[in-house]
Order: sequence, then C-alpha cells, then structure tokens
Amino acid sequence: NIANNALYIKAIEAGQVPFEQELLTSGQQYNEYVMTALRTMWGADEQKIREMGAPIAGHFLRAVEPYLKNGTVVYASGHYRLSKAGKLLADGIAADLFWVD
Repeated sequence: NIANNALYIKAIEAGQVPFEQELLTSGQQYNEYVMTALRTMWGADEQKIREMGAPIAGHFLRAVEPYLKNGTVVYASGHYRLSKAGKLLADGIAADLFWVD
C-alpha cells in the first residue's frame, strides 16, 4: 500500500489499484525475518536461516552465541526464541543479529 493516504484515496477514486513494490536484498530479507521471527512464539527457524546462504547463516550462528550463553535466547527443536529476559532486550538482540551489507 502507498504510505500517503491522500494519494491512495485519489488513486482509488480514479479506478486505479495503487501499490508500491520494494525489492529487498538477501541481507534485508534476513534482517526482516530475524526482527519479526524472534518476537513470535515460534522463534527464528534455523533451517530458514540456513537457506539464506552460508555467509548469512554463519553470521547468525556467531552473533547469537553470546545470547545463548547468557540465556536471553534459547534454542530448542531447530528454533531460536527469546527467553523471558530476552523479550525485554528484543530490539538490541535483533540489532546485534542484523546483517550489514
């Protein structure tokens, strides 16, 4: 959807279907996935991260290690989830896991 409501309404009234498309790099897709998945009850799926490629998966596995050690991220059944303490630090943890192109 177009972020500008006035333009959106104007396009609808003109019989157009307004939309914007954004193409994300693999790094941006990874960052979006990590940012949202960690906040869910399912967590981030290790297999999905591995499918994003060896460099990104390697980065994630190195970056998540300190959080596994301090207990703010837990690993179970192929998923990385925030612990109760980790939920209070979700933004910082996600930022530390981000891939920078």
